[in-house]
Amino acid sequence: MPNGVEYLVPADAFKAVLCKGADAKKVAEELDRRGHLRRGDDRLQVQQRMRGIPNPIRVCAIQSSIFGEGEDEAEPAEPAPAECEREAL
Repeated sequence: MPNGVEYLVPADAFKAVLCKGADAKKVAEELDRRGHLRRGDDRLQVQQRMRGIPNPIRVCAIQSSIFGEGEDEAEPAEPAPAECEREAL
C-alpha cells in the first residue's frame, strides 16, 4: 500500500454495489489509470486474506488517494448561484 488507507472491497460487492448500473471492469480500469487501485500481477483485483474468512478472496484494493485532488481529476463544478448566496449569509 503506497500511503494512507486502503479500502478492500470484495469483487462481488464492487460490481453489484459500487458499480451498480456501470461497467465494473471499465470503472476498475479507470481507477487503475488514475493510480487509485492496487492491482495484482496481471489483474485489476488482488487476493487478500481477511480475518474470519479461511481462504483468500478477490478484492478491489482502492487507495484513499481517490478522495484527494489529482492532476487527472476534473475541476469541481461551480456552485449554483443559490448556494453562493447561502454561503455569503
